Amino acid sequence: MDTITAKRGRLQTVVLPLMRCIRCKGADWQLEAATLACRGCGARYRVHNDIPLMIEDPDAAINFAPEVVVENHYSEQWNELLRRAGAGPVLDLGSGNNPNPVSHLIKLDIFALPHVDVVGMAENLPFRDGTFRTVMSGAVFEHVQNPFYSISEVHRVLAEEGDVYIETAFLQPVHAFPSHYFNMTRMGLEYVCRDFKKFASGAQPHQNPAFALSWYLDVFASKLPFAAKHEFLRMTVAEILDECQVNPLGTPLLKHLSEQDREQLACGVYFYGRKTQNGAASVAPLPEATAEARKLPGWRRVLRGWRRLRRAFWGLVLRLVAPIFAKKSAK
Repeated sequence: MDTITAKRGRLQTVVLPLMRCIRCKGADWQLEAATLACRGCGARYRVHNDIPLMIEDPDAAINFAPEVVVENHYSEQWNELLRRAGAGPVLDLGSGNNPNPVSHLIKLDIFALPHVDVVGMAENLPFRDGTFRTVMSGAVFEHVQNPFYSISEVHRVLAEEGDVYIETAFLQPVHAFPSHYFNMTRMGLEYVCRDFKKFASGAQPHQNPAFALSWYLDVFASKLPFAAKHEFLRMTVAEILDECQVNPLGTPLLKHLSEQDREQLACGVYFYGRKTQNGAASVAPLPEATAEARKLPGWRRVLRGWRRLRRAFWGLVLRLVAPIFAKKSAK
């Protein structure tokens, strides 16, 4: 049996009996070659490579950039969640293109990737009430537009005594797949999940501060031009702290970053608006914040000056040799 035929058989026997229409909430289906029709309301959903596209904009599910394709295998932690569910259905909410074949696991994503079973949105899951023994989701809730609607949908599709396991972003740069809306603290995630009985919460070993530090520093360094990047990578932690603490708004570390880069790595964001009936309000922008540089003790100023002099020397050397390496790499 070829892959397409096997996937069609899985759709008919495993996936479709669990699904409901996202419009009328009915579950009376007619499956055709390239369409899934709801007999209740007449809604018709495209079927792409035997994957039902249960969203209002099906083109968005099949027109995606290669960089959004994530193909992580399940770790032992996720496999344990599958084992604890027994033979009961399990939903991987935001599965990506995970290649692990598990008969009772339904993989849902917003893109019609080859290993996905159903395309759908977390805010309007295309499944019947009380369907799943377990719902698990990793690195997804920072990307949903409304985490409260999404978690209510998770609650709805879980069977009584069903388990939920969610991992989401806290200290991570903006990473859009395709959008990035909310990072959460432990307390924030606990509040989102407040309608569930808590077994445990916190940070897993693979979510430790080393990953946050390395991710931020790696993304920051990647935004810099060649010479500035190598100058930054040679700085000690003390030098970076000096630069950032003494003059956080005027440090030379920021001069190479675009506005988009600065927002991607920002400490915070803001919104300024007005309540209006016609939506046509406009106002002059607020003045930018300023801050005076902190005054360091004398020995710190001397040490900082020496570090800057040393970096300036090696920065000059790099700027001189960078064109040589660029010419060699272009050949």
